[in-house]
Amino acid sequence: TFNFTDVIVYQDGNEIVYALTEAAVGAGYSNVTSGMTITNSRAPETKDVEVTKVWNDTDDLERVRPDSVTVILAGGDQSYEGVIPEQDGNEWKYTFHKVIVNQNGEPIKYSVEEIVPNMYKVTYDQSSLTITNTHELVCDVAVTVAVNKHIVYIGEVVEYVITVTNVGPVNATGVYVNSTVLPEGLTYITNNLTNSKYYELRSKLLKSTLGSTAQSYEQSTGTFGVWTIGDLAVGQQVKLAILASADVVGKHTIKEDVTADSDVYEPNNHDSTWVKVLPVTDLELDKSVDMTKIKVGDTVTYTFTVTNNGPSDATGVKVTDKNILKHEFVSASSDDYDPTTGVWTIGDLANGESVTLTVTVRINEVGVFTNDAVVTGDQYDNDTSNNNASSEDVVVSEDPEPEPEEPEVPVMPKAGNPLFVLLIALMVLTGAMFVRKE
Repeated sequence: TFNFTDVIVYQDGNEIVYALTEAAVGAGYSNVTSGMTITNSRAPETKDVEVTKVWNDTDDLERVRPDSVTVILAGGDQSYEGVIPEQDGNEWKYTFHKVIVNQNGEPIKYSVEEIVPNMYKVTYDQSSLTITNTHELVCDVAVTVAVNKHIVYIGEVVEYVITVTNVGPVNATGVYVNSTVLPEGLTYITNNLTNSKYYELRSKLLKSTLGSTAQSYEQSTGTFGVWTIGDLAVGQQVKLAILASADVVGKHTIKEDVTADSDVYEPNNHDSTWVKVLPVTDLELDKSVDMTKIKVGDTVTYTFTVTNNGPSDATGVKVTDKNILKHEFVSASSDDYDPTTGVWTIGDLANGESVTLTVTVRINEVGVFTNDAVVTGDQYDNDTSNNNASSEDVVVSEDPEPEPEEPEVPVMPKAGNPLFVLLIALMVLTGAMFVRKE
C-alpha cells in the first residue's frame, strides 16, 4: 500500500481523473490494474519429474507382480501421487508433470516412495528417483482331495485320496496336511501309509504312488488328523489314501488344508469333496396258502408276510399280486389291500419290522393255479433274491378225490423166542387135524 500526498485535485476548474500505472517489477510477473489497485502475479516455475520402477522377480516367474503400483513424489510442502500402470519388461517409467521447482527462493529436493506390493521388498535410490522391488522365490504347495464315488449306499466302503504337489519353483520344507477328522457319517477304517495290507483291503479303488518322502498319519476321533510330509522337492507329489465306511445317510463334505514353511500362495492350499450316502433296505416277502386241493367254489386264504431286514428304514413299500385277480375276492385282513389291483400298500416299514396280510378268495373254475407276488420300496434293495415269493399251486377239481390213507403195517413180534416158535407149531397142527376131520 502506498499513499500519494498533496495531489492536485482540479485543473482549469475541472476535477482531475488520475490513472495508475506500474513500472516493471521483475521477470515473470504480470499486473492487473483496477482503479487504484494493482495486482501482481507470477506463476511458479514447474518441471516434469520421471520416476523409474525396477522389478527384481525373475521376470515375474511366480506371477505375483501387480497390475499397477501407486507412487508418491514429495518435497518441501509439495506432494504428488501417481499410479504406474503395468508395462512390458522389468523396468517401468512414470512422469509427474508440472512439479513446482522452488519454495522460498530455494530449489525443492524431491524423494519418491511407493505403496509396497504384497510379497515384495522395496529399496529406493533417491538420487535417481528409482524404486526397486525384489521378490524372493518361494514354493507353491497345492492340495487336492478326490473320492472314488460321490454316490454310495449306507454300509459301503469309500476311498478318498489326498494329493499334495510342490508346484515349485523351489523345494518345500515343513509340509503337512492339517485337517479335521472325517465328517460325521463316515467312519475311519485304515490308510495306505500305516497299513502294509491296505491294497488287499480295498476293491476297485485308485492306487497311490508314495515316493520316498518320510510320512506319517494320525487319526483319532474328535481331534485333528495330521499328515506330516516334511520335505517336498519341486515337482514331487505324494498321496494319502483313506478307507472309510459310509454309516449315516446324508451328504458329507471332506475338507483338506496344506501348509508349508515358505508357501505364500494361498488359493491352492485348500480343497474339498463330498460323498452322498443313500439308504439301503432288504425287503423280504414270504407267501403261503392254507389249502392246495379244493373243489370248484371253495375258498382259499393266502398269507403275505413282509420283513425289512434293513439296515435303513423303508418307505413306499408295497406288494403286488396279479395272479390273485383271477379269482373272486372275499375278504382281506387290512384295508390297505386293493382287490381291484392286487396291490397291498404298506408304506413305511422300519428296520427289523414285519407286517402280515391275509387275503381270502373263491376259485370258481377247474385248474391248477399258481400265485406269485413281489415286494418293492423306494430305497435301493441290496438283495433282490427275496423280493419275489410264490405259494404252492392250488389244484381245483369238480369233486376232488380224498387223500389216500396210508395202510397200517402189522407189527410182528421179534423172531428167536422159543415160546413163539412152539405156539406157531401148535396152531399149524391144530389146523391140520381140523381139516382131516372134515
